Amino acid sequence: MQTHRIFLDYNAATPIDPRVFSEYVHVRREVWGNASSIHKEGQAAKALLAEARSRIARQFSVLPQQVVFFSTATEALTTLVHGLLAPAKGAHVITSVAEHVAVWQCCRSLQHEGKTADFLKVGPYGAVHPEALEKAITEKTTGIALMSVNNETGVITDIKGCAAVAAKYEIPLLVDGVAALGKDPFIMHEGVAAACFSSYKIYAPCGVGFAILNHGVSFRPLIEGGGQESGHRGGSENVPAIYACAVALELVLGEMAEASAKMETLRDLFEKLVFDGLSGVSVNGEGPRVSNTSNLAFEDVDGEGLLIQLDLAGVAASHGAACASGSVEASRVLLEMGYSAQRAAASVRFSLGKSTTEDDVREAAAAVIGCVQLQRASLGSVK
Repeated sequence: MQTHRIFLDYNAATPIDPRVFSEYVHVRREVWGNASSIHKEGQAAKALLAEARSRIARQFSVLPQQVVFFSTATEALTTLVHGLLAPAKGAHVITSVAEHVAVWQCCRSLQHEGKTADFLKVGPYGAVHPEALEKAITEKTTGIALMSVNNETGVITDIKGCAAVAAKYEIPLLVDGVAALGKDPFIMHEGVAAACFSSYKIYAPCGVGFAILNHGVSFRPLIEGGGQESGHRGGSENVPAIYACAVALELVLGEMAEASAKMETLRDLFEKLVFDGLSGVSVNGEGPRVSNTSNLAFEDVDGEGLLIQLDLAGVAASHGAACASGSVEASRVLLEMGYSAQRAAASVRFSLGKSTTEDDVREAAAAVIGCVQLQRASLGSVK
């Protein structure tokens, strides 16, 4: 039975930091009231909710009222696409073919509401260039939605440049910052109307998404309910998870410089070991990448079979986004980048976390080399 596991799928989920878990358990046990209630128990929860909001706001150098909580980043992004970028019939939204399904599918659905969306090509580079964004803007454009870091390839979008374009034309820009938070500094540039993040990717409990709004930004709520979150999102707030998210955010950002440098060194070592041990391996995405992500294509290999082999060998990796209904099909993002179906199906994403060690990387690389060689040998194509 496999006992030692090496987890290299941190872009899908992160374990709860023990320091965060301790705070979460304490609040869950001691502060269980509804933050909308007027009695003592409710007011205790309300005070913790306000504290969490203020602590998160400080990390982004914004005011507390610019922080809005949701159940997930997907809900936050969906709300803002519909309520900020495309609130009325005839709206026109610009996004990219490489977006996370939370934005990609949401923008596709606009056509059923008398609205339109343009999906910009990214090519092998893997991200939209500001120049391409500007060319796509028309007099009907009402909003732009782009991710700051691609969760599958790790390629970084020039959000500063895209925000400058958005500001020039006074068009709200919504940024999906989920894959960037804790790995790269995130700045609310002029032109960024809102940015969304997830607790699940910063070593906090699952179940919290939050948006940072720029000054003066308002939007139509998707869930009205009881008018919580200053009318931005109805429904009782998950106070223990939100408070834990605030604690996790402070920790992950405070440790980001050291952790990112470590992950980048280990990511580069992992790739070197794999490239030295195998031929016919390529990196997917030509643009600059965030520190922890390595999306590799293996010639003459079945990606799904490789993932199963690696899992049996104790290494957890993935094809790409875990949100694609548990799918192990060829990545839509890689196909949209112009790679062949064969290459996309033969690609595997490895994403490191702050707990990844050099031993983990060396063992994982050895497992990858062994599994690929075994699979190629069985197909009569040893490389």
